[in-house]
Amino acid sequence: MLNQKKVVVLLACRNGQSWIREQLDSILAQREVNLSLLIQDDNSSDDTKKIIAEYADAHPRRIQVFLNEVGTGSAGANFRKLIARAGVADCDYVALADQDDIWNLDKMARAIAALEQSGSHGYSAAVQAFWPDGRESILPQSPHTRTLDFIFEGAGQGCTFVLPVATFRQAQQFCQQYGAQLTGFHFHDWLIYILVRTAGGRWYFDPVPAMRYRQHENNDMGARGGLSGLHRRVALIKQGWYTQQLTLALKVFQMAGGKNLHAQVLEATLQAAPSRSRRVRLAWLVVCHGRRRLSDRCVLSLFALLGWF
Repeated sequence: MLNQKKVVVLLACRNGQSWIREQLDSILAQREVNLSLLIQDDNSSDDTKKIIAEYADAHPRRIQVFLNEVGTGSAGANFRKLIARAGVADCDYVALADQDDIWNLDKMARAIAALEQSGSHGYSAAVQAFWPDGRESILPQSPHTRTLDFIFEGAGQGCTFVLPVATFRQAQQFCQQYGAQLTGFHFHDWLIYILVRTAGGRWYFDPVPAMRYRQHENNDMGARGGLSGLHRRVALIKQGWYTQQLTLALKVFQMAGGKNLHAQVLEATLQAAPSRSRRVRLAWLVVCHGRRRLSDRCVLSLFALLGWF
């Protein structure tokens, strides 16, 4: 244990009684790291608080629990609150965890090795999604960053994120300073990716799955490969939700000191009145500077031409 890296895992939970024991067991069983857990419950109405209290009693030196007396309203808001309050003074790395997955036993050791060998400032990994009916599918990541990919999307599943403590502290300070202005921004992990890329940091995309990624009806967004997840994403885009998130992502970029001509053009385009020229400009920006996958850029540019965002 003397030479092992010290890791703090942040786990934000709410009504996760069906899965959280398996998640906690897989985190506590991580190999080759000195690991502790900060768990924040968002006013659960099931037995989640009882379960995490049992684990904290069984592992008093490794687990600390925070209880929100009033729910924050979303998983992202719960995470931002936990990020802002987390004590990480004596650790080397910080990882994020959901309440319903199963980590590979070498997840943390592999992530730390990748970060140290590559000199990267953030890490995410592919996942092995699995469904109650027995289906399984690997959800890969595209490592091909683009000029503004971080404005259009995050860096994959936040539950795979591992950050050097210096990177985490920057995100923590941002949440502490601008927390009131982030209430509408849905994804805490997307926020972190924006901050890393805005600061000129490098991101490591691991193609090897780091965990079993559980799919169920209560997932915040669900696997991108799932039909229900796809339908939900399309509906949100048509309702204007994605446009709102893009606008807030640009705001985060600017608050973090980011400056980019293409970002300025994107902001002006999003603010422009609906028109054919707006749709064409937006589609062009998506294709040239947007998401990392070519297929994603093509689909999103089609949505732009249709006037869906």
